[in-house]
Amino acid sequence: MIYTDFSVKNYRGIRQCKLEKLELINLFFGKNNCGKSSLLESLFILSGPDNPTLPILANKSRALDSLEETDLKIEFYQANPEHTIQLNSLGEQSRQVSIQMIESHSQNISLEDLQKNSSESAGKRYGLKINFSTEAEKESKYHSELVVTEEKSGNITSDKRYKEALYAEYIPSNHMQIDIVEKMTEIIQNKQEKEIVEALQIVEPRITDVQLVGKRVMVDVGLPTRLPINVLGDGVRKVLAVILSIYTCRNGVLIIDELDNGLHFSVMPQLWEVILYMCQKHHTQIFASTHSMDLVKSLVKAIGKSAQMPQIASYKLIRKADDELVALRYSAEELSYAIKQEMEVR
Repeated sequence: MIYTDFSVKNYRGIRQCKLEKLELINLFFGKNNCGKSSLLESLFILSGPDNPTLPILANKSRALDSLEETDLKIEFYQANPEHTIQLNSLGEQSRQVSIQMIESHSQNISLEDLQKNSSESAGKRYGLKINFSTEAEKESKYHSELVVTEEKSGNITSDKRYKEALYAEYIPSNHMQIDIVEKMTEIIQNKQEKEIVEALQIVEPRITDVQLVGKRVMVDVGLPTRLPINVLGDGVRKVLAVILSIYTCRNGVLIIDELDNGLHFSVMPQLWEVILYMCQKHHTQIFASTHSMDLVKSLVKAIGKSAQMPQIASYKLIRKADDELVALRYSAEELSYAIKQEMEVR
C-alpha cells in the first residue's frame, strides 16, 4: 500500500489528525466544514514535497489566487506561521515533511542569493520552505522553496538531488471538469480503449466502443452513428472522468474532493463498482470525500456485489473543540453492518 498511515499537524484548521490502517480505497465523510478538504489537500502536498507550488494550488482551488503574504499564512493553523506544518506517512511511501514560512521581516539570505552575489532586499521577500525526507533515503534531507519577490513573482527552488517517483492527482470539488481529451489521447496511444469500455459498461451496458473524434469523446451504443458521451448524461461523463483519472494515476494516488458532486444518487452504486474494478487493477490508491450519506450507502451496495471483501476503509471525521480532527475508522465489514442495521454511523 502506498500509504498505510498518515498524520497532519497545523495545516489550515486542523491542529492535528491521524489516519491509521489506510486501504486501497478510502472514503472520508462528516459535517460541512469539518476539515475534509484540508485533509485531502495535506495528502496531496505530502505526495509532492519537491514542488513548493502545491500549497498555492490548494489555495487556488479555494479562489485564493494571489501570492500575498496573508494568503500564504492561511496555510498554517490559526494563520500563524509559528505553527510549523508537519506531514508524515508510513507505507511504500514513508515520508516526513515540514513546511515553514519565510517571512518578510526575515533577514536570512538563501544559498540562491549567495550564488547570484546578491542580497537583494531580503526583508522584501517571503514564501514557503519545505523540508522533507523519505524512508528510502533516510540519510538524505531535501528542501524546496517558493520565494515571492516585491513584484509578486514567485521564484521556485527544487532540490536537484531528489526526483519524485510518485504520481498523484488532486481533483478539488469545483474542478471535476478534468481534461478528458488529453487523458483519452493517452489511452488511445496505449491501445487501452477496450479497458475503458469494460469499465463504462458497468454504468451503461450498451457501450461497445469509445473513440476520440477531434475533441469529442464518441461512444458506440449500437446506433447507426456514434454519439458524443455527453448525450448519455452527466453521470456517465463523471464516471468516465473518474475512470481516466484512476488510469492516469496507476501505481499512484488519486485524491477527489466531494466525489458525489454533480452525480445523481441512482448512478452512485455503479460508480463505486467502477472504482473498485479500476483501483484494484491499477494499484491506484484513492482518497475521496463526501457529505452525502447516499454515497456512503451506495458504497455498501457495491461491497455487497463484490466477490470478495474489497480493500476499503471509511472514516467519519469529527472536529473537536480544540481543533483536533478525529477520524473514526470503519472497515468494509463494519460499514456494511452499520448501514444494514440502520445504525448511526458514528
